[in-house]
Amino acid sequence: MLRANGEVAMTLESEGKHRDFDIGRMPDFDPERAGFVPFEVMMDERVWDIRIGSVEHSTPISDLPLVFSEGRTIIEGQFCWVCVRTLSIDIP
Repeated sequence: MLRANGEVAMTLESEGKHRDFDIGRMPDFDPERAGFVPFEVMMDERVWDIRIGSVEHSTPISDLPLVFSEGRTIIEGQFCWVCVRTLSIDIP
């Protein structure tokens, strides 16, 4: 998630509760400026990669408290505006 002050956070679910973890800050972010902030989220069997604007973060899958079983994908957004231009799910 990208907050109005430029902070970027990821949300993890653990024990039925959601918690936000700060992962970086976009120092030049201005919420009044029009435009799309590019983002990418990618997960494979080893790592979860997140890139929002200039902020990049990777978390090993083994460090995540909850991972759905293979074949299950959930995309969730709350209290936000988002535009998904490309969505691909690659199954090797």
